[in-house]
Amino acid sequence: MIANNIQLNPFAVSNLLAFCVFLITVILILRNKKETIHWMLILFYLSVMLWSLGLFVASISEVPSLSFFWWKIAHIGGLFVSVLFLKFVCSLCRIRHPFIIFLGYLNGTIWQFLSFLDFADMKVVYFRDFYLLRPHSYKYLFSYIIWLVPMIFGFLEIV
Repeated sequence: MIANNIQLNPFAVSNLLAFCVFLITVILILRNKKETIHWMLILFYLSVMLWSLGLFVASISEVPSLSFFWWKIAHIGGLFVSVLFLKFVCSLCRIRHPFIIFLGYLNGTIWQFLSFLDFADMKVVYFRDFYLLRPHSYKYLFSYIIWLVPMIFGFLEIV
């Protein structure tokens, strides 16, 4: 059960607000979708929306197993945020980084698969008002460092 009596904590509120803001933004962009850049931005926002929605539901879940499931759903969106951001920046600046984009998609796909196999040995722990995901190995940190590469390239291209 997600929650009989939903008590929103700051983490849940921030993710709910992010989801709502990006949903409104996607609807507004869809009204004026004319170029590739619009579609790249929509894909990026959809990824952030899935990430935010998963985190929101995970943070209001009262059962650890359900929270853990929604953390995994959040990872589906979150793992592709960095590469979709780079793809958007490349469309915006009319540049190409095919190898880094390929590595970003490969990393996201591999870690999606490994996440559902519980390769990183993740557990949920109760922290204040919600269940927080806590990895118990270095593998999660390694994935995060690889996740940062497309994001850093995207920011460097903007600057």
